[in-house]
Amino acid sequence: MSKGDRILFIDSDITINNDLIKNLLNKIENNDLVFPKVIFENKRIMHPLLEEEKQYPQITACFMIKKNSIKKNNLSFDETYSYCYEDSDFFLRGALKNLKIKYVKEAVAIHKLKKRKNTEKRFYLENRNLLYGIRKFKRTNTNNIYHPFHYSSLFKNFITAIFNYDKFDWSHYNRQSNIFEKFILLFKKHKKITAKNRIVLIYYFFKAILWNIKK
Repeated sequence: MSKGDRILFIDSDITINNDLIKNLLNKIENNDLVFPKVIFENKRIMHPLLEEEKQYPQITACFMIKKNSIKKNNLSFDETYSYCYEDSDFFLRGALKNLKIKYVKEAVAIHKLKKRKNTEKRFYLENRNLLYGIRKFKRTNTNNIYHPFHYSSLFKNFITAIFNYDKFDWSHYNRQSNIFEKFILLFKKHKKITAKNRIVLIYYFFKAILWNIKK
């Protein structure tokens, strides 16, 4: 329904200023899609943090795209996801269609800190949709593109269920840590997915797998 050719996506928990819009507009002319640096209110970088994430975005917190690029490449959000990983799916398909994508580090958006304590539903959707994406792109050559749709990601989610570790909220730990450092974090005091018995997370994990079997 947009009448303009530059479409800016902003999540409801994001704060921006005019400089962000100006900086994105300055870079989109020669690109299909541009995205800013997103930082949490506590100054921790949300995205992009890893070098691979600077090539293609993984989240839709804030980005700008040309309407013509959407139409020309027949891009839309896969509504099967509903919520969680619909953004990774969208950007992966954009990368597979060779969209010209650029990270604009001069543009900065602020993401509010999450205050929710029980996020069992999110944990369920994270696993349900992750497995759906793995199955969806199973026969697609994505070797040169960074994305989360791997069985190893699903295994890591199972480990977080066992330890009740909220790895989905990136505001409380350093994602640049190595595997050993992340393993140690599991045994330290950490932000939890649920205040209930962690067995409920195991239930939701296998419920997510069952949804995909029935799908």
